[in-house]
Amino acid sequence: MAQDLHEFMESNWIHKAHVLGHSMGGKTAMQLAMDYPEMIDKLLVVDIAPKAYEAGHNAIFEALLSVDLSKVSTRTEADAQLQALVPELGIRQFLLKNLTRDKENGAYKWKMNLPVIYSDYPKIIEGLDTADVFEGETLFIRGGKSDYILPEDEVEIKTYFPEAKIETIEQAGHWVHAEAPKDLLDLVRQFLD
Repeated sequence: MAQDLHEFMESNWIHKAHVLGHSMGGKTAMQLAMDYPEMIDKLLVVDIAPKAYEAGHNAIFEALLSVDLSKVSTRTEADAQLQALVPELGIRQFLLKNLTRDKENGAYKWKMNLPVIYSDYPKIIEGLDTADVFEGETLFIRGGKSDYILPEDEVEIKTYFPEAKIETIEQAGHWVHAEAPKDLLDLVRQFLD
């Protein structure tokens, strides 16, 4: 995924950028910073550390894979199918942002390549694949109610990202952008200013 992001940036003449990623996107952003540090102006990582994680998204995968898109004609119908397995409205709304219509036949489909993400999940939850260090400005933002970045992870974060600052949004869990969007945006703006 870091290579995909690199190719996207190159093909769109984006030679240096601020890069922000949450969770799996955060791991992608960290790997991009390690592989192509010259392309990163400032790095922002939301609620993920560079460590390996235990599998913990099985319920989300089960919910997404359970949606029968052949029987979905509205987003409300997709939401209703998800509701049985994902009772939290904010998380369902976040997941449904990945739902789109096929331009050719108008049917709903997932924007993401769900089968590949699901099959490659063991690789995704591994730690960073590098011995390098990213010396650029970096901000880690964690949810105060989340266990994705623990106090003991700070040593590993500083090992890979020695210039990292770590901020906490106390009222948010892992889905920081859905649970505390204004607070997240405020921290992002302060860091980028």
